Amino acid sequence: MNQVTRRRRASDDRPDRRSRGRGVYVPGIVTVAVIVLGFVLPAVLSPDLMGLVIEGGIQAVFAISIGLLIRFLGMTSLGHAAFYGGAAYAMTIATIQFGVSLNVAAVIAMGVCVALAVIIGAISVRVPGIGFALVTLGCAQAVFVFLTLTRFREITGSHDGLALDSGSFLWLSSIQLIGGDLWQIVWPVLVLSVLGTIVLGRSRYGILLLAIKDNEERVRFSGVRTFLPKLIAFTASGALAGVAGVLALVRNSFVSPVDADWFTTAYGVIAAMLGGIGSAIGPVVGAYLIVAVREVAGLGQLNLYLGVAFIVVIAFLPRGFMGIRLRPSRRPAAQSEQSEQENLS
Repeated sequence: MNQVTRRRRASDDRPDRRSRGRGVYVPGIVTVAVIVLGFVLPAVLSPDLMGLVIEGGIQAVFAISIGLLIRFLGMTSLGHAAFYGGAAYAMTIATIQFGVSLNVAAVIAMGVCVALAVIIGAISVRVPGIGFALVTLGCAQAVFVFLTLTRFREITGSHDGLALDSGSFLWLSSIQLIGGDLWQIVWPVLVLSVLGTIVLGRSRYGILLLAIKDNEERVRFSGVRTFLPKLIAFTASGALAGVAGVLALVRNSFVSPVDADWFTTAYGVIAAMLGGIGSAIGPVVGAYLIVAVREVAGLGQLNLYLGVAFIVVIAFLPRGFMGIRLRPSRRPAAQSEQSEQENLS
């Protein structure tokens, strides 16, 4: 009877080629189907609803940029609005002051955003814990105050903001940018952001970041310098926030100091936490939840509902809504072995 039991266990432990192949191909097929369906949305949704989808996609990219630092380094940035609004301001100023096209202005904006991320990151990533959040908040507020100075009103517009000159952007004309065709740019950026998060989590660099998050001192004792990996991650995160700022500017054709205010960062942090930083699509879910609540409840009561939701998530759902898992009803291993032996006897 023991030999029969061992044979059954060995046969159960053998990998099923069909199930293994199904586990590889099914997620890939689902991913491709979702990507294709994403491009079909403008044809099936109304213009007003498509506008909300585009807004949610842009905010989702911004939330992903913040969630990257929280997920891989355990560092919560309160200053990403400096990159979001800074890139939008740099792009607008480039078009007004230098008369360049939107495409050239976007490149200039990303260069300014990356330089700003390197400077702020070099200062902040050295500070652990809550100090990191406070340093990033202070740097972002310094950028906000600079943008609102009246002595630079001719350049930044001060509290009035700046309007973006109309023009073509990438392969879309100025007329197409007014409608829902901007989704042709937002959707690929969003997909690449999610896929990039997944690839980063499976790469050696992502494993290094997780090791730094778990125990930075142990990583240092092993001979690895942690400053540069953290700075690269912070810079990449800031650059992604800048991409979101550029897309928001192209959609709204206007930038104001509100885009560089810390409230903008707060919404991104809340979106990442609501959806769940443990999942690649968690910040996406959180961003669309915020957009939906704002559309239903209005901007005046948005903070109230977000505050309640944030308290519930922190207290009862620390992994966010995407961290909810249904526990399958499985029998314990000892009980299953006992039933097998009873059946064989």
